[in-house]
Amino acid sequence: MKALLVSLCSLLSLVAVGSIALSVHYSHQVAQTRQLWRAQSITDQSNLDNYADITKSNQRVIASLQRKAAQLDGLIAATNDLGAQLQAANDRIQSLEAADRQRDADASLIPPPTIKGDAFFFPQVLSVQNLVLATNATFAYITGRRLVFHREDQTAVVVDVDKIHPLILQYLKIDADDAKAKQAQMDAAYAAQQRAGAIATVQDEAQRERLAAIAVQQEQADAAAQAAQAAQAQSAADKEKADAAMLNASKPPTIVVSQQSQQQAVFVK
Repeated sequence: MKALLVSLCSLLSLVAVGSIALSVHYSHQVAQTRQLWRAQSITDQSNLDNYADITKSNQRVIASLQRKAAQLDGLIAATNDLGAQLQAANDRIQSLEAADRQRDADASLIPPPTIKGDAFFFPQVLSVQNLVLATNATFAYITGRRLVFHREDQTAVVVDVDKIHPLILQYLKIDADDAKAKQAQMDAAYAAQQRAGAIATVQDEAQRERLAAIAVQQEQADAAAQAAQAAQAQSAADKEKADAAMLNASKPPTIVVSQQSQQQAVFVK
């Protein structure tokens, strides 16, 4: 029995020692695991910090690249604008040169007019297509947008400011836009006058119709008055006749003795 107890005690001791050993081993494993986890956490946090730093650095690089790209876009736009300005200036120069050449060519076709007092004498009056509209013509006057020239035979040539050669307008110092504006004013005034005339015509017609209606009403009233006077006169005549008849009826009868009756009366005596 004692041996059995000793054996059990030994066994329990072994179990206890094994448990302690396992506990120590488990504690050691847990401690190592914790140390590994802490080390991994520190590593992960460091990686995260490095990633954040890298992200911030990348953002700064991206912002710098965006600023440089915007500056480059501005430089490109300025360069394009400068190129457009240069092209426009070149086109303007070419246009002016072409205008000068055209003016020189026009001057050979349309020499300056001969001025005598207020009269401008043109050997030729040309259209915008360089067609001859008149020869040896004198500028008479401008009305609205139409220029009037007199030929040598005093016949008139009327030309619109858009139809006549612009060099002639320059010689006469006439602005086409001003002439068109004056024509628009004249047209508006004429239209207003036409409307006023139409309104006056309608008013006159209405007045005539009113006067005619009044005349008809007056004639009808006069006729009615004449009819009433005639009826009154007829009534007065009828009354006189009736009065006369009544007066005659109230008198005694008149005895009429014939001549034969008088002769018979004498014979009896």
